[in-house]
Amino acid sequence: MAAWLGISAAAVFTMVVLGGVTRLTRSGLSMVDWRPQGSKLPGTTEEWEVEFEKYKQFPEFKRVNSVSQACRCLPLRPRPGRALSPPPPPSLPPLRR
Repeated sequence: MAAWLGISAAAVFTMVVLGGVTRLTRSGLSMVDWRPQGSKLPGTTEEWEVEFEKYKQFPEFKRVNSVSQACRCLPLRPRPGRALSPPPPPSLPPLRR
């Protein structure tokens, strides 16, 4: 009888930890439509485009893809010893024939 209590407690603990990690890492998925019975995934490109257009209306999409959000990532001035431009790509050795 104590086994089901231990198993239930372990399941609840696991769900709480997994939910906490998902929340702290902000790795949750956005749901465009809540369908408790489930639904099939879009099968054609047009269906995917319709779902993507729905997602574009969500605040998360607007926040993640806003211009102001992108501009916050750019440094206003270089840190000492650092340049604003990325370093050039490494040179490749010549091809041997």
